[in-house]
Amino acid sequence: MARNWNRVTPTSVSHAMELCIEYAKERDPKFSIDRLAEALGQNNKSVVYKWLSNGRLPGILIPIWELFCGIDLITRYFNQSRGKMTITIPSGRKASAREINELQISLNDAVGLLIKHYGGNADTDETIAALINGMESLAWHKANIEKVDQPEFDFSQEPTE
Repeated sequence: MARNWNRVTPTSVSHAMELCIEYAKERDPKFSIDRLAEALGQNNKSVVYKWLSNGRLPGILIPIWELFCGIDLITRYFNQSRGKMTITIPSGRKASAREINELQISLNDAVGLLIKHYGGNADTDETIAALINGMESLAWHKANIEKVDQPEFDFSQEPTE
């Protein structure tokens, strides 16, 4: 079963970097550390492995790393570690049944873990991650509803015929 990347919560900078690479490999079979190193302006992939091991990726390279890998998990980690939430700015289009179902699953997971946590049966980090995912999903839908009357063009999707 494919991983739901919207619900992935990194636990450190190194973990976020590794998850970005996993996502890129899942999305693009041609992905390689060599190509990532080249995109980051490095002529030696050992530098990338060093950054992965110590989590000390230069800040100026974070947007390039995330753009090349196709997911913003490093930024999400920094935001969440500072008590902030990250949502993708919605375009104001009608949500699909699948998106509503994903919201429901996210909220059910969060409430279930919350109940277990207060009963002493759930991990704190896992509970916090589920709560953050649920709140971010709700915030996205709130912002999307606010834009429904004036939707933006979505240039990231293929045109439908």
